[in-house]
Amino acid sequence: MRLLRRSRAPSGPLLPPELVAPRPITPLRRLGLAVFAPLRAYVRAWRRVSPTPEGWIFMATSGAVALAALNTGNNLLYLVFAAMLSLVALSGVLSESSLRGVQVKRRIAGPVYAGRPARGVWVLRNKRRWIPNLALDLQELPGPHARLSQVGMATVPYLPGGAEERRNGTWVFDVRGIHRLGRVRVSTTWPFGILRKWFEVEISSDVLVYPTPAPDGEAALRPASGRDGGQVVRPRRGATGDIRGLRDHRAGEELRSVHWRTSARLRRRVAVERDAEDGGRYQVRVDPPPPGGSPANRLEQYETTVSRAAGAVLAATGRGDEVVLRIGGRDLAPASGPEGRDRLLSRLAVTRLESP
Repeated sequence: MRLLRRSRAPSGPLLPPELVAPRPITPLRRLGLAVFAPLRAYVRAWRRVSPTPEGWIFMATSGAVALAALNTGNNLLYLVFAAMLSLVALSGVLSESSLRGVQVKRRIAGPVYAGRPARGVWVLRNKRRWIPNLALDLQELPGPHARLSQVGMATVPYLPGGAEERRNGTWVFDVRGIHRLGRVRVSTTWPFGILRKWFEVEISSDVLVYPTPAPDGEAALRPASGRDGGQVVRPRRGATGDIRGLRDHRAGEELRSVHWRTSARLRRRVAVERDAEDGGRYQVRVDPPPPGGSPANRLEQYETTVSRAAGAVLAATGRGDEVVLRIGGRDLAPASGPEGRDRLLSRLAVTRLESP
């Protein structure tokens, strides 16, 4: 029987590892998946408890009271010690009531760039009808296929029964590529702040992270005719050729492209699409660094080239120019506008440096 192995993760962009030899789905394996998958989810949903910093102080004080009661035989100290223990037990019971019936979703709004904060929201829903949830904390857990320098966290003080709450979150991804987010921890310290009780829920989602656009990416733009004179192409103010037709105005486009008379008649924004003039198409090249040197230096040079290419794509498409992206000697179809920009940036996000 061949075991399921994973290939060694290459240096560079973070991508989910590929399966080398996938195993066939036999009846026995299908039975195992049907049994152990719910069991794994059930184990992760187990409640776990640990004292908070204030809780450790409370525990130490309880131990001191217990020792004093044993040495002196004072019944009042025994009563104080019993009351402190009852607070710990009551805290465990009430915190369990606060965690029950919680449903969590994560939504990250694009586009997402490496090293920049990505905005998103946490959506919490109380499936119970009458009992509220109190003092809930959400935390993104680091996974094997996601590199985060800052994770989205949120706090919900009060979630009524049957209600839904939204909280803003921030995620910062270290590198470009496909990041796979996994588990989320839901915890609470209610009611006394002595114990923190939590459980984990699996919310798998893939996030495509674009390269960090370099501020000097304008220098990577060259005429698409293939002439390589080394000069920086000056910005063009957009296509001003013959009118090709009308179309709906896209989000992020300049307002000067709107055909206001038609927009007023149709009661929606309509943009004028024009043919690009000569010089309105540029080429952006992503070439591997020359052989030689350490792998770390070559990888750093390649990432710098990819970042400059991303900055060039953003600068050109933002002006309405067409861009031809050339990676490893192969040209991609010319692209312009928001849709073309996203297509080129997606290709730059997953490109890899091949071994020499």
